[in-house]
Amino acid sequence: ILSYSDNSIAISDRIYGPLPQIQKTCYNNSKSKGVEYDFYMLSQMQHLPKAEKYLQDHKIEYTKRDIKTDNPTAGELALAEKQLPLKKFFNTSGLQYKALGLKDKLPQLNEEEQLQLLAADGMLVKRPLLLTDGNVLVSFKETEWAEKLL
Repeated sequence: ILSYSDNSIAISDRIYGPLPQIQKTCYNNSKSKGVEYDFYMLSQMQHLPKAEKYLQDHKIEYTKRDIKTDNPTAGELALAEKQLPLKKFFNTSGLQYKALGLKDKLPQLNEEEQLQLLAADGMLVKRPLLLTDGNVLVSFKETEWAEKLL
């Protein structure tokens, strides 16, 4: 069970169940036909983020998930980790990351503990995040998104 408070992290009872399946949403694009995506962002944003506008402009279907209330699970992140190193998923600029002192603590945590930490608090996850079984896109870089999605 993972918990943190007062700038400390506790991970105990290392029981990790089977990895859940990623939520499915059909992708409607010729290059990626049949690919399924989850799109994580912070829904409080007043403006339409560039990444979401990009998906809409290119008529790409996705399931929008608020990273704060419907954050990625450890299973989803474990699948995504096959595409990118786990450290790429941490929002190193975020207030929560800094408040917990994760810059110094992360190297001491194993992969399972890092996955559980990310899954426990969506504000630790870099966004926007677009997930599928075959692609993982962290942060919006239009050229990278075009290369992988179109």
